[in-house]
Parts: sequence; C-alpha cells; structure tokens
Amino acid sequence: MSYFLPGLWHLAAAISFAVAFGLWQGSNPLHFLSSPAFTLALVVCSSAFFWVPDRWAKKGALKFLHYPLPDWDVLLLGPASHRNWLTHSALLPLLLFGALWNWPTLAKPVFFQAALGTCVGVGSHLFWDCVGSKRHSIVVVPYWWTLREAASRVYLLAGALLSLFIGGALCGGMDAQTPDAVAPNSWDALVTFARHAAKGL
Repeated sequence: MSYFLPGLWHLAAAISFAVAFGLWQGSNPLHFLSSPAFTLALVVCSSAFFWVPDRWAKKGALKFLHYPLPDWDVLLLGPASHRNWLTHSALLPLLLFGALWNWPTLAKPVFFQAALGTCVGVGSHLFWDCVGSKRHSIVVVPYWWTLREAASRVYLLAGALLSLFIGGALCGGMDAQTPDAVAPNSWDALVTFARHAAKGL
C-alpha cells in the first residue's frame, strides 16, 4: 500500500499548523517555515519523506526517512504495534520541553527551532491521525490490549493538543522578529515565571 496520499495529507496538516503559528507569532505565515531546522523537524515528525518510492523506502535507513517519526513503531516494534501508545503521544515534545526547562543553555537557535518543529510536527501528525484516518486503535500491548475507537480518538486528540500547547509555550522564548533567534534571556524568564506559577498551584 502506497503511503503517498496519507503522507501528503499529513504534510498539508503540518504546514497549516506551521502557518497558523507563524501568523500568531510574527504576522507572517512563513515565519517559522523559513527556518531550515524547524522545517526539517516538522517534516520528519509529521509526514517524513513520503515521496520516496516504495521500492527504495524499504531498504536500510531510507525506511526511517519514509515513515514519520510517530510511525517508527512499525519499524522498531513491528506492524502489530502501529499507533503505539508511546510513539503516538506527546512524550517527545514533553522530553524536549523538559530538557529546555532543566538546561536553559540548550536554548540555542538551531536546537530551539528543531524542538518547536518537533512539537508542531508531532501535534499535527496526531491531529490528522485523529480526524483524517478511518481506523483508530491505540495499541498498548500488541494482540492483547488496544483502546477502542472512541478512546483512541480522545487519546490522539489529547496528545495533539498537548504537543501544540508545548509548541506555543516554546514560542514565548523566541524573538518575534526572526525565527532563527532566541530573544536574550526570554527563555530563562519564561522558565522562571512557569516555575513560580507551578509553586502557586
């Protein structure tokens, strides 16, 4: 079965979210898409290089370029684990956010842009899996425990919203003028504010 059409839809969803983020952050639809680090992470996590012909996509490392990052469960765990509950969640955006939270020195332009692209890419992929797929089943344990369709939809939508929310939080640490720059001390200020807010809960 060709992945071309599903990949195209996933890419369209990712670009739509990237444009929305660009308009929100800098009143420019290409604000983030003009950054190579953001765009590469966005594509790898949302649709991957779906245009790679099937006869090449099944060879060696090209398999990992043909499948979007959330769908690597197929490659690493087998087809029965497709839509694994870990790979189809906000786990990776949370890990990246946690890394930036604990080590603000990581907030360099390239890493920051890649982290944001990952959040938007994963979020858009999960969103399209939720609304654009005919089959919904989150696999917890292959052949034994799979969420029902309604629960799977809720799980995918929750992961999409959390990933995009984290992306929005990362935008707070960026210079509104250029996507390749992190505003001086802005990320530190955001982390400090968030920590104080968390203590007050």
